[in-house]
Amino acid sequence: MHTEMFKALEWDSSFFGFNVVRVDANIDNENDWELLCSQLLANDIKLAYYTSEQLLSCGENTSYKAYLADRKLTFYKKANANAGVPDTHIQPYTAPEPTGELIRLAIESGVYSRFNIDKHFEPGKFESLYELWIRKSVDKSIAREVLVYNVNQQIAGFVTLGEKQGRGDIGIIAVDENFRGQGIGRKLMLAAEDWFLKNNFSELQVVTQGDNAPACRLYESCGYERESMLYFYHLWQSL
Repeated sequence: MHTEMFKALEWDSSFFGFNVVRVDANIDNENDWELLCSQLLANDIKLAYYTSEQLLSCGENTSYKAYLADRKLTFYKKANANAGVPDTHIQPYTAPEPTGELIRLAIESGVYSRFNIDKHFEPGKFESLYELWIRKSVDKSIAREVLVYNVNQQIAGFVTLGEKQGRGDIGIIAVDENFRGQGIGRKLMLAAEDWFLKNNFSELQVVTQGDNAPACRLYESCGYERESMLYFYHLWQSL
């Protein structure tokens, strides 16, 4: 299914068990909104993702309601060869499956995720999504590397590293609440930067939620600058 206004998202549709699409058209006025809703309804779309640099001026009719699920921030940095030497507590994760600790930390990292914030989703789906994310990162399906910070054989934190549009991309970064306040997040960010440099990435990025103030502070303290912000809407069928 691919109209001029939206494109079907097969993976999301399969995972959530209903039709999910990404809206590619701009919604600039009420007429655009009504046309989009009529096309979504005609194709039995339960959920549509829509991103915009501007807040929607409309967002509700008899068929669909727009839920502002996130303010998606992208932070950018040029890699610094003089950033420092990575902490020796940090090593690549080499096991073929994530430990229970790693899964728990991955889920905790998503507390501000739109899939957790938006309660329209079936209970448990957010947790399943983040568990799948770390599993596919560990087996290198969607990540190039996973670095873990170990303390007495316990995983105190981790970061997943990948590539998007030619940039080194940080996927998930998490620190166990019992080890926070010790600079582990910064050390993981430094190790990530070192890994990216060694793998020929000169430009780095990380995407997070606008409401995730601790993450934003961490990235800015590590020299990342805010590059862009998008409003991320979930358009839910309300019939």
